[in-house]
This record gives sequence, structure tokens and C-alpha cells, in this order.
Amino acid sequence: MGRVTLRIKPHVDTLGSIIMPAVFVFVAIFSGPYGMMFAWGKPQSSNPRAFKNPRRDMILVALAGPLATGVVAAVSAAIWRAELKHDIGLLFGWIMVVNSFLTVIELLPIPGRDGGRILVRFLSPRAAMKFEDLVQYDVLFLLALFLFLAPVVVNATDSFRRLIGGT
Repeated sequence: MGRVTLRIKPHVDTLGSIIMPAVFVFVAIFSGPYGMMFAWGKPQSSNPRAFKNPRRDMILVALAGPLATGVVAAVSAAIWRAELKHDIGLLFGWIMVVNSFLTVIELLPIPGRDGGRILVRFLSPRAAMKFEDLVQYDVLFLLALFLFLAPVVVNATDSFRRLIGGT
């Protein structure tokens, strides 16, 4: 699919990478800087048949993204706490906030998210198939999450930020 690259263009999803962030920025301009914001890119697929131990290795692949964003959040929190320079500290504070949200959202057991990929490995084969059928509604699950459960996500993110020392 051409997405095993660090170039941005192959990963850009028109709705998730351009339109939704623009809508959230527009809303933030008129309602204040602390509005909910999220975006997504095109998913990176993996072939479980290529793994030596598919059940375990698929969980490891699913944990890689949240682990990476969690590490970025923790490193950013450490830099933010060091307060090297005001502007740099502020930048790393925002990097910490964004990556904290990404970590929490990716770990939620929602179809299409990494948490859902982990959950499906612990379900019965029949339940796993039904759960996988819901992946096509990934965007709807995310929209419902932010429309109806935003306070839960914010509380979970605040807890994660306190855990990594970004209070």
C-alpha cells in the first residue's frame, strides 16, 4: 500500500487528516482553545499469517503505536517539566497533551483501534468475527466517543498525564 515510509503524503486520509482537524480548529477559534480535537491517518495493515506466533505477535503490533505515543508523551513531559525556555517548554507541553490523548484513544477497546485489536485476541472466535465486522464503523465509534463520552476520555487522559509526570 506504500505506507511503510516516513513520508506524510501516503498516510493522509482526506476526512481524518484534513477535514476533521480543520473543523475542530474552526470550532476552537470561536469557542476557546481547550476544545476536543482528534484526527487520523490511513491505517497500516499487517498480515498475521507472516508472524511466528500470530496471537502474541498481533498484540505486540497493536501495542507498538500506543507505546510509541506514550514514550513521546513521557519524554515531552520530562522536557516540559525541565522548563528549559518558556516557548520550548510550552511546545513540549502541547506535544505531551496531544500524545497523551493519542495513547488513551488507541488503547480503548473500540473496533479499528489498537485496543480493539488487542481485545479481539481474547474473545471467542465467533465474538471476534462479530467484533471485526464492526471495524467498518470505526469513524462512527470515534465520533460517538467524542460526542457522548468526551469527559471520560479527558479524565483518562488526565490520569495518564499524571502517571507520566506531566501534571
